[in-house]
Amino acid sequence: MITGMIQSRMIQHILEDIKKRNEKINVILSYNNYAETLILPVVPDQLEIKTGLNNNTLEVISLGEIGVIGNRKLKTITVSSFFPKYYSSYLQCGENEMSRPYAAVEKIERWRDSKRPIRITITGMSVNMPCMIEEFSYREKGGQPGDVYYDLVLKEYRFIQPKIIQPDNNGNRRPVERQNSATYTVKKGDSLYAIAKLKYGDGRKYKELYEKNRNVIGPDPNLIKPGQVLVL
Repeated sequence: MITGMIQSRMIQHILEDIKKRNEKINVILSYNNYAETLILPVVPDQLEIKTGLNNNTLEVISLGEIGVIGNRKLKTITVSSFFPKYYSSYLQCGENEMSRPYAAVEKIERWRDSKRPIRITITGMSVNMPCMIEEFSYREKGGQPGDVYYDLVLKEYRFIQPKIIQPDNNGNRRPVERQNSATYTVKKGDSLYAIAKLKYGDGRKYKELYEKNRNVIGPDPNLIKPGQVLVL
Protein backbone atom coordinates (compact mmCIF):
# COMPACT_ATOMS: atom_id res chain seq x y z
CA MET A 1 0.00 0.00 0.00
CA ILE A 2 2.82 2.38 0.97
CA THR A 3 4.72 1.47 -2.21
CA GLY A 4 1.63 2.24 -4.31
CA MET A 5 1.25 5.66 -2.66
CA ILE A 6 4.91 6.48 -3.32
CA GLN A 7 4.60 5.41 -6.96
CA SER A 8 1.43 7.49 -7.40
CA ARG A 9 3.26 10.53 -6.03
CA MET A 10 6.19 9.82 -8.35
CA ILE A 11 4.01 9.83 -11.48
CA GLN A 12 2.28 12.99 -10.23
CA HIS A 13 5.67 14.69 -9.88
CA ILE A 14 6.64 13.48 -13.36
CA LEU A 15 3.46 14.91 -14.92
CA GLU A 16 3.90 18.21 -13.09
CA ASP A 17 7.53 18.39 -14.22
CA ILE A 18 6.46 17.83 -17.82
CA LYS A 19 3.91 20.62 -17.48
CA LYS A 20 6.63 22.99 -16.20
CA ARG A 21 8.77 22.21 -19.24
CA ASN A 22 5.89 23.46 -21.41
CA GLU A 23 6.44 20.72 -23.99
CA LYS A 24 3.72 20.26 -26.62
CA ILE A 25 3.73 16.46 -26.80
CA ASN A 26 4.86 13.88 -24.25
CA VAL A 27 4.11 10.16 -24.33
CA ILE A 28 3.89 8.12 -21.12
CA LEU A 29 3.14 4.41 -20.86
CA SER A 30 1.99 3.05 -17.51
CA TYR A 31 1.09 -0.33 -16.07
CA ASN A 32 -0.98 -1.53 -13.12
CA ASN A 33 -2.54 1.83 -12.23
CA TYR A 34 0.76 3.75 -12.51
CA ALA A 35 2.70 1.24 -10.40
CA GLU A 36 5.20 1.22 -13.28
CA THR A 37 5.75 3.95 -15.86
CA LEU A 38 7.83 4.50 -18.96
CA ILE A 39 8.33 7.97 -20.44
CA LEU A 40 9.23 7.69 -24.12
CA PRO A 41 12.41 9.76 -24.35
CA VAL A 42 12.03 10.60 -28.04
CA VAL A 43 8.56 11.63 -29.20
CA PRO A 44 7.80 10.18 -32.67
CA ASP A 45 7.66 12.52 -35.64
CA GLN A 46 4.13 11.27 -36.17
CA LEU A 47 1.56 9.77 -33.83
CA GLU A 48 -1.19 8.07 -35.78
CA ILE A 49 -4.52 7.20 -34.20
CA LYS A 50 -6.90 5.12 -36.31
CA THR A 51 -10.49 4.11 -35.78
CA GLY A 52 -13.54 3.30 -37.86
CA LEU A 53 -17.02 1.81 -37.83
CA ASN A 54 -18.23 -1.75 -38.24
CA ASN A 55 -20.40 -0.86 -41.23
CA ASN A 56 -22.23 -3.49 -43.20
CA THR A 57 -24.45 -3.85 -46.27
CA LEU A 58 -27.73 -5.69 -46.67
CA GLU A 59 -29.74 -6.76 -49.69
CA VAL A 60 -33.36 -5.62 -49.31
CA ILE A 61 -36.10 -6.80 -51.65
CA SER A 62 -37.36 -3.96 -53.88
CA LEU A 63 -34.62 -1.64 -52.61
CA GLY A 64 -31.45 -3.48 -53.46
CA GLU A 65 -28.26 -3.02 -51.47
CA ILE A 66 -28.39 -0.65 -48.48
CA GLY A 67 -25.76 0.45 -46.00
CA VAL A 68 -25.99 -0.13 -42.25
CA ILE A 69 -23.82 1.99 -39.98
CA GLY A 70 -22.33 -0.07 -37.17
CA ASN A 71 -20.65 0.65 -33.86
CA ARG A 72 -17.24 2.25 -33.50
CA LYS A 73 -14.21 0.01 -33.78
CA LEU A 74 -11.40 0.08 -31.24
CA LYS A 75 -8.84 2.84 -31.71
CA THR A 76 -5.33 1.90 -32.76
CA ILE A 77 -2.21 3.94 -32.00
CA THR A 78 1.11 3.30 -33.73
CA VAL A 79 4.27 4.60 -32.06
CA SER A 80 7.62 4.38 -33.87
CA SER A 81 10.72 5.91 -32.33
CA PHE A 82 13.91 4.85 -30.53
CA PHE A 83 15.43 4.47 -27.09
CA PRO A 84 18.79 6.29 -27.06
CA LYS A 85 21.80 4.80 -25.34
CA TYR A 86 23.01 8.14 -23.96
CA TYR A 87 21.14 10.98 -22.34
CA SER A 88 20.88 14.31 -24.16
CA SER A 89 19.17 17.60 -23.40
CA TYR A 90 16.71 17.19 -26.30
CA LEU A 91 15.03 14.18 -24.68
CA GLN A 92 11.53 14.45 -23.26
CA CYS A 93 12.48 13.10 -19.84
CA GLY A 94 14.96 13.91 -17.11
CA GLU A 95 18.18 11.95 -16.85
CA ASN A 96 16.90 10.14 -13.74
CA GLU A 97 13.68 9.19 -15.56
CA MET A 98 15.41 7.76 -18.61
CA SER A 99 15.38 3.98 -19.05
CA ARG A 100 18.28 2.27 -20.75
CA PRO A 101 17.28 0.88 -24.17
CA TYR A 102 17.09 -2.82 -23.37
CA ALA A 103 15.63 -2.17 -19.91
CA ALA A 104 12.77 -0.34 -21.68
CA VAL A 105 12.41 -3.22 -24.15
CA GLU A 106 12.29 -5.75 -21.31
CA LYS A 107 9.64 -3.71 -19.52
CA ILE A 108 7.36 -3.50 -22.56
CA GLU A 109 7.75 -7.21 -23.28
CA ARG A 110 6.97 -8.06 -19.66
CA TRP A 111 3.85 -5.90 -19.75
CA ARG A 112 2.79 -7.56 -23.01
CA ASP A 113 3.32 -11.07 -21.64
CA SER A 114 1.32 -10.32 -18.49
CA LYS A 115 -1.83 -10.24 -20.67
CA ARG A 116 -3.02 -7.14 -18.85
CA PRO A 117 -3.80 -3.74 -20.40
CA ILE A 118 -1.47 -0.78 -20.13
CA ARG A 119 -2.32 2.92 -20.40
CA ILE A 120 -0.98 5.49 -22.85
CA THR A 121 -1.09 9.18 -21.95
CA ILE A 122 -0.20 11.76 -24.60
CA THR A 123 -0.09 15.29 -23.22
CA GLY A 124 -0.99 17.93 -25.75
CA MET A 125 -3.37 15.54 -27.53
CA SER A 126 -5.74 14.79 -24.61
CA VAL A 127 -5.12 11.06 -25.03
CA ASN A 128 -5.43 8.93 -21.88
CA MET A 129 -6.47 5.46 -22.92
CA PRO A 130 -6.16 1.87 -21.69
CA CYS A 131 -4.63 -0.31 -24.41
CA MET A 132 -3.59 -3.80 -25.40
CA ILE A 133 -0.11 -4.30 -26.85
CA GLU A 134 -0.87 -5.67 -30.33
CA GLU A 135 2.65 -5.67 -31.78
CA PHE A 136 6.12 -4.78 -30.56
CA SER A 137 9.32 -5.04 -32.58
CA TYR A 138 12.78 -3.55 -32.07
CA ARG A 139 16.14 -3.41 -33.80
CA GLU A 140 19.49 -1.65 -33.91
CA LYS A 141 20.88 0.23 -36.91
CA GLY A 142 24.40 0.19 -38.27
CA GLY A 143 26.36 3.31 -37.36
CA GLN A 144 24.23 3.94 -34.26
CA PRO A 145 25.33 1.22 -31.82
CA GLY A 146 23.36 1.06 -28.61
CA ASP A 147 20.31 2.99 -29.81
CA VAL A 148 17.28 0.69 -30.04
CA TYR A 149 14.60 1.54 -32.61
CA TYR A 150 11.11 0.16 -32.07
CA ASP A 151 7.58 -0.05 -33.46
CA LEU A 152 4.74 -0.33 -30.96
CA VAL A 153 1.13 -0.92 -32.00
CA LEU A 154 -1.47 -0.38 -29.29
CA LYS A 155 -5.18 -1.15 -29.53
CA GLU A 156 -7.79 0.43 -27.28
CA TYR A 157 -8.95 -1.75 -24.40
CA ARG A 158 -12.51 -1.48 -23.14
CA PHE A 159 -13.20 -2.56 -19.59
CA ILE A 160 -16.31 -4.70 -19.54
CA GLN A 161 -18.89 -3.56 -17.02
CA PRO A 162 -20.53 -6.88 -16.11
CA LYS A 163 -24.12 -7.12 -14.93
CA ILE A 164 -25.03 -9.30 -11.99
CA ILE A 165 -28.48 -10.76 -11.45
CA GLN A 166 -30.06 -10.03 -8.09
CA PRO A 167 -33.62 -10.81 -6.98
CA ASP A 168 -35.76 -7.84 -5.92
CA ASN A 169 -38.19 -7.81 -3.00
CA ASN A 170 -40.77 -9.68 -5.09
CA GLY A 171 -38.38 -12.43 -6.08
CA ASN A 172 -37.98 -11.15 -9.64
CA ARG A 173 -34.44 -11.39 -10.97
CA ARG A 174 -33.21 -8.10 -12.45
CA PRO A 175 -29.80 -7.20 -13.87
CA VAL A 176 -27.79 -4.79 -11.75
CA GLU A 177 -24.68 -3.10 -13.09
CA ARG A 178 -21.59 -3.81 -11.02
CA GLN A 179 -20.05 -0.68 -9.50
CA ASN A 180 -16.59 0.48 -10.54
CA SER A 181 -14.13 -0.28 -7.74
CA ALA A 182 -11.44 2.20 -8.84
CA THR A 183 -10.88 4.69 -6.05
CA TYR A 184 -8.33 7.25 -4.89
CA THR A 185 -7.59 8.24 -1.29
CA VAL A 186 -6.96 11.96 -0.88
CA LYS A 187 -3.56 12.89 0.56
CA LYS A 188 -2.31 16.10 2.16
CA GLY A 189 -1.65 18.74 -0.50
CA ASP A 190 -3.93 17.14 -3.12
CA SER A 191 -6.36 19.07 -5.27
CA LEU A 192 -9.08 17.84 -7.62
CA TYR A 193 -7.12 19.29 -10.56
CA ALA A 194 -3.96 17.39 -9.58
CA ILE A 195 -5.90 14.14 -9.04
CA ALA A 196 -7.67 14.51 -12.41
CA LYS A 197 -4.30 15.19 -14.06
CA LEU A 198 -2.83 12.10 -12.41
CA LYS A 199 -5.69 9.67 -13.00
CA TYR A 200 -7.31 10.99 -16.18
CA GLY A 201 -4.30 12.64 -17.80
CA ASP A 202 -6.17 15.94 -18.00
CA GLY A 203 -6.57 18.29 -15.03
CA ARG A 204 -9.50 19.98 -16.74
CA LYS A 205 -11.58 16.90 -15.95
CA TYR A 206 -11.67 17.89 -12.29
CA LYS A 207 -15.32 18.90 -12.74
CA GLU A 208 -16.17 15.37 -13.85
CA LEU A 209 -14.33 13.99 -10.82
CA TYR A 210 -16.18 16.40 -8.53
CA GLU A 211 -19.60 15.44 -9.90
CA LYS A 212 -18.85 11.79 -9.17
CA ASN A 213 -17.92 12.61 -5.59
CA ARG A 214 -20.12 15.59 -4.71
CA ASN A 215 -21.67 13.71 -1.77
CA VAL A 216 -18.22 12.98 -0.34
CA ILE A 217 -16.61 16.37 -0.96
CA GLY A 218 -19.52 18.65 -0.21
CA PRO A 219 -20.58 21.92 -1.87
CA ASP A 220 -17.05 23.33 -2.37
CA PRO A 221 -14.80 21.37 -4.81
CA ASN A 222 -11.76 23.24 -3.46
CA LEU A 223 -12.20 21.76 0.02
CA ILE A 224 -11.07 18.15 -0.14
CA LYS A 225 -9.66 16.50 2.95
CA PRO A 226 -6.95 13.85 3.45
CA GLY A 227 -8.49 10.43 3.93
CA GLN A 228 -11.52 11.02 1.70
CA VAL A 229 -12.01 8.15 -0.76
CA LEU A 230 -12.98 9.34 -4.24
CA VAL A 231 -14.54 7.21 -6.96
CA LEU A 232 -12.68 7.58 -10.26
